[in-house]
Amino acid sequence: MLKSLRFSLLVATLFIFLAGNIDADQVAEIGFSHQRGFYETPFYVTLATETEDAVIYFSLDGSEPYQTTNRGINVGTVYTGPILIGRTTCLHTAAVKPGWTPTTTVAHTYLFLDDVIRQDFQATVNAGFPASWGNFSSPDYGMDRDIIGTFNARSQPNGDDRYNGVYAATIRDDLMSIPTMSISMDVDDMFGRDGIYSNPTQHGIAYERPACVEWICPDGTEGFQVNCGIRLQGGAFRNFSLTTKKSFRLLFKDIYGPTKLEFPLFGEDATDRFDTIVLRAGANDGYAWSSARYTEQYLRDEFGRSLQRATGHAGAHGIFVHLYINGIYWGLYNPCERPDHSFSADYYGGDKDDWDAIHDNSAANGDMTAWNQMIAKSQQAATSSRAYMELQGCYPDGTRNPAYPHLLDVTNYVDYLIVNLWGGNWDWPWKNWWAGRDRSDDSTGFKFYNWDYENTLGNNLDRSPLNKNALNNNFSQAGVPHQSLRQNAEYRLLFADRVHHFFFNGGILTPESLIRRYTNLAAGVERAIVAESARWGDQHHSTPLTLEDWYDRDGNYNDGRAGRDWILKYYLPRRSDIVLQQFRDAGLFPNVDAPAFRVNGSHQHGGRISTRDALSMTAPSGQIWYTLDSSDPRVPNAPSPSAGVSPAAIRYAGPITLPHNVHVKARVLSSGTWSALNEAVFAVGPVAESLRITEIMYHPQSGEGVPPSDRGQDARDTEEFIELTNIGTNTINLNLVRFTNGIDFTFPNLDLAPGQYAVVVQNRSAFEAQYGANVNVAGQYSGRLDNAGERIILEDTVGQTILDFSYNDAWRSLTDGEGFSLTIINPANPDLNSWGLKDSWRASTYIGGS
Repeated sequence: MLKSLRFSLLVATLFIFLAGNIDADQVAEIGFSHQRGFYETPFYVTLATETEDAVIYFSLDGSEPYQTTNRGINVGTVYTGPILIGRTTCLHTAAVKPGWTPTTTVAHTYLFLDDVIRQDFQATVNAGFPASWGNFSSPDYGMDRDIIGTFNARSQPNGDDRYNGVYAATIRDDLMSIPTMSISMDVDDMFGRDGIYSNPTQHGIAYERPACVEWICPDGTEGFQVNCGIRLQGGAFRNFSLTTKKSFRLLFKDIYGPTKLEFPLFGEDATDRFDTIVLRAGANDGYAWSSARYTEQYLRDEFGRSLQRATGHAGAHGIFVHLYINGIYWGLYNPCERPDHSFSADYYGGDKDDWDAIHDNSAANGDMTAWNQMIAKSQQAATSSRAYMELQGCYPDGTRNPAYPHLLDVTNYVDYLIVNLWGGNWDWPWKNWWAGRDRSDDSTGFKFYNWDYENTLGNNLDRSPLNKNALNNNFSQAGVPHQSLRQNAEYRLLFADRVHHFFFNGGILTPESLIRRYTNLAAGVERAIVAESARWGDQHHSTPLTLEDWYDRDGNYNDGRAGRDWILKYYLPRRSDIVLQQFRDAGLFPNVDAPAFRVNGSHQHGGRISTRDALSMTAPSGQIWYTLDSSDPRVPNAPSPSAGVSPAAIRYAGPITLPHNVHVKARVLSSGTWSALNEAVFAVGPVAESLRITEIMYHPQSGEGVPPSDRGQDARDTEEFIELTNIGTNTINLNLVRFTNGIDFTFPNLDLAPGQYAVVVQNRSAFEAQYGANVNVAGQYSGRLDNAGERIILEDTVGQTILDFSYNDAWRSLTDGEGFSLTIINPANPDLNSWGLKDSWRASTYIGGS
C-alpha cells in the first residue's frame, strides 16, 4: 500500500521526530518519509536531518553512501530533494558535517512484489549483479518461469507456466506469508572476485564483510535495521558442486554497529539479545541437495530443535523468513540461534567468558580441558558407581561433593540422545553437535544442543528409513560418553526413565504429540514453499519441485518420496514403537512395564481431581511401589534390587484418595528388575479458582531490617513480597503451585483456609525484621521484582495458568519506592485480565502495605 504524506506536513513531522535526539558533536539521525516495507505504486521518499549544514549522502546499489578508507573518502550521491522509488530498492543513507561525527549508515529497503515476481537472470545482471561469481560461471538468479510464468503490464499471469497458473495466482501472497529479512551491501563484497559468496569455502574474519540487515513484517509491525558483519556458514554445502544457495551468519560487532542485536526475534520464550544469528539455507533438507530426492521439507532441523526445547532443556530457537540480497529474492531461510558460549550464558546463566563451547570435538570458545576430563570420568563410570556420581559432582548418595567438578548433566545428555536416536539421525554423533559447560564452581555440567537435525524423519529414505536404528551409528565424539555409560546400571535406568517420560502418557514422542507439533510447524512455512520452489526448485531437477512435491499427498512409502503427508501419516504414527523396541533390544529399556495410573477406573495421567476421587495403579506383573512426596521409590546404588526400595516408598495395595496436590512417582519391581519410573502430578481441589494475588510490594522504601551482610544499594529490595489470598469457600492446598515468571518459587505443602492469606518474600530475615514473625510466610523466592514493572505468571500444580499479568510502576506513584504496596481492589473479580489494568489496583492504606 502506498504510504504518502503531503510534502509540507511530511517535513514538519520529520523535524518533530528528530528534535531532542541530537548530541553536540553528533550529526542527528536521518528521518525518512516512507518506512521500509512493501509498496505497490511509485513514491518519492524525503530525507531530513535536524543538524544544520549537514549533507545527506545516499546510494541505491547497496554500497556505503559515505565511507572513509585508507585511500580516502568514498561518497554516494548528495541528497538534494525527494528520491523517486519506483521499483524494489535498497536505499542507504548517511549524514555528514565537517568536524562532527557522521551518522551510521541507515538502510531502508522498499519491496515491490510486482517487480520481485519478474526477477530473472538478465534483470538481476542489469541491476548490478555480476554474470559470474568469481571463478564460478553459473550463478543462479531470478524466479523460475516454469513455476510462475510471466506477467503482463497489469501484472496478470500470461498463463505460460507449467502448472496452469496455480502458483502464479498466489505468489504475491506467498511472498507475504512469513516475515522478510533484507541484506544489503556492496555487491562486490558479496559476489565480486574476493567476495564471500564467490569464495564459499573460505572461513574466518578475512571473509567477513559489512552489511545492513532489515527485518520487515508483512503486516507492517515495526521490525529493525542493524549494521553487522556477514560470513558464509556451513560445512559441505559451502561447495558450489553441491548447491548455489548458501547459508549465512550475521555477527554483531562494534566495528559495524551495536555489539548485540536487541529484538524479540524468536518470541517470548527466547532471549532478545544476540551476538550472532545463523541463516540456514536448508542444506540436506532443502532443494540444495540433489540426494534428498523428493524428501525435502525445510522443517527437520527446526523440528529437532523444537523437540529438544520440549524436553525441558535449552535449545536453539529459529524462525522462517523470505530473504532478499540487495532487493533480489534469495529464497526461504531459517534464522536461528548459534549455541556457543553466549547462548549457554543467556539460557543457563553466568558470564559467557566462563563457558566452554565445544563444536564437533573442537573448542569454539574456551578450551577442551573439562571436556577431556568428562570423557575420562565417563569411561571410569562404566564400571564404577562412585565414578558415575563423581561425574555429576556428587558423593555416592547423590549429594554435592565440592571436591569434584560437575562434568556432565547426565539427564540433559540422555534427553539429547533420545531425541536424536528417535529421529534416526544418520549424520551424528560423530559430527553435527554442540555442547557447553560453565567453568565456574556453580557449573552443572556439560549441556548438549541439537544441531543439523536435517538427516532425520525419512530424509533420503535409503539413509533414514522408518526403521533406522541410529544406535548403530559411529558413536565417536558426542557419542563417546554414552558408549561408556551404557554399561552402568544407574545410567541405563535413568535412560529408561526418560524414554518412558517421552514415549508414554502424552509425552513429546507419542504419535499424537509429534503429529501436532509437525503439523503446526509445517503450517507456518507451507505457503512460503511456493516462493522457494520458484527460486530454487529447479536447481537439481529438470522438472522443478513444487508445493505438491512438498505435500506428498498420497503419503505412499513405496514411491521414494517422504513429504509432509508421508511424515504425518506414515512415519510419526509408527516411529516411536519401533525406537522403543530398539531401546529394549539394546538393554536401554527394561522388559518390565511401568505402572499406569487410573482415576475412578479410567486412565488419567495427572491433572485435576477432587478429594473424593480414587487413584489406582496397574501393572501386568510385579509389585508396585510408589511415593507421594516427589521422591523416587527406588534408592540408587543399592546392593540388590530388593534392598533398593526407598524408606519413603509405599507398597501399592489398592486405590487411594489424595488429600492435596501431589507428585506421584511409581515403579514396578519384578523378579529383581525395576521398571522405568512413571510419574504424574495431580491437582486436588479448586486451587486455580480460589487463589489470587492481592498485594505486591515490588519497590520497598528502605532496607532498615536487612542484616548487614545483605546490605547494598539494592538492600531495600530485600523487603519485597507478594501476598496471595484464598478467595474461595473451601480450604486449598498450595503444594507445587509455582511462580514461573517475575520470580521463581514453588509452594510447599501449605493449606490456606477461606479468606486466609500467605506471602512469599525476597528475604525472610529482612521481612520478619520489618513485619514480625507472625505473618504467614510461605517461603523465600529467587530473583527480584523489577522496580519498573514486569510480567508475573502464577501456575497451579499441573501448569494451568492462574494469573498472567504485568504491573507497572507508573500506575500508583506511591508504590514506587515510597513505602506503599500495590493492592488489588476487587480480589473476587472474575475477569482475570483485570489484574493487568491500572484501575484494578490502588496504593496500600499504610506504609509497608495493606
